[in-house]
Amino acid sequence: MKRLILAWVCGALVMASCGKSNASASDSAKEKVEKAVVADSAETKGVVKTANVDSSLPKGIPATAKLADEDEEMAVYLNVEEKGKDIYDNDVTSVWVYWKEKDEVKKLLTTTKDNGEWPTIDATAKVVKPSSIHAVFEAKIQPYSDDKLMIQGCPDSRHVFSYLVDIKKNEFLLLPTTQGVLGFTSEEGYIVAQSYKYHDDPDRAGRFTVIYILSDDGKVMKTIPME
Repeated sequence: MKRLILAWVCGALVMASCGKSNASASDSAKEKVEKAVVADSAETKGVVKTANVDSSLPKGIPATAKLADEDEEMAVYLNVEEKGKDIYDNDVTSVWVYWKEKDEVKKLLTTTKDNGEWPTIDATAKVVKPSSIHAVFEAKIQPYSDDKLMIQGCPDSRHVFSYLVDIKKNEFLLLPTTQGVLGFTSEEGYIVAQSYKYHDDPDRAGRFTVIYILSDDGKVMKTIPME
């Protein structure tokens, strides 16, 4: 009987010890998890994780860049470096070019916040500094050319600024159009753009569209008013 009681007491002590040991192990594992979470949180503090990152991008192109246009020889990417605070604050965007055969990458420009440089859109095209470009929402490769792009942006929430970019010369030509480039003629590669003008007749209030056909160096070849 004494042996039976002693065995029962020993068994109870062993179970209690195991339970304590399991609890300690559980507490220890929980503590490790909590420490890991804290460490991960500290390590990633201030880091923005971007979803839908394209791992197939060429080496040298930012992982968050989006393909804007491409042909057999090259591809153009836009990358938002910094989001605007609201609809009146433009994104900071960089423009990248990738040459497929040479496997080379070049950053053409990064848009700037309003720094006082605001070129006016004149009746003729003119070369401007890339530091005066405050917004880019579109980039297209000019047909029949392996070294020119068309980039466009709307920095003032009113006009579309269109630039013909000579990649080799690193030259930015501001085109004489206020409402953007519609496209290119299929056979010649001429630029088809639009602007607006106000009616001269006081009885006809408002604006009307003017279509421009521009050469591949930005010169006005034909004007078609739509009044």
